[in-house]
Amino acid sequence: MVQIAVRRDSLLDEYFIVELQGELKSKGDNEKVSDNFIGDLHFTKENVPILIIGHHMLYGKCVDMEKPLAVMQKRISQVDSDVQSKTEYVVLAVVKRKIEFRGRPKPIVIASQTKT
Repeated sequence: MVQIAVRRDSLLDEYFIVELQGELKSKGDNEKVSDNFIGDLHFTKENVPILIIGHHMLYGKCVDMEKPLAVMQKRISQVDSDVQSKTEYVVLAVVKRKIEFRGRPKPIVIASQTKT
């Protein structure tokens, strides 16, 4: 039997998952979305999340997850002068909530001033 040590840092960060419906496409054909800036995430005074992507705005809501997720980091260290290595996983954060954006994006339209 293999034992894997799981250790918890004293101060855990709180992370959120951002859930979008549909897909995000970048302007370039082969560009990865994960390596690029996507948009700005803001919260209203009523704590409603707003995601602004380009000239579009999405309204969302914060939801508690059914099962929390752990963000873990694998650490391998040599045990003294032995050939064997020690593997442990450190829990960096716990994800308990997610931000859902289910609606269609609304275009941001700025009214221009007309001269009369």
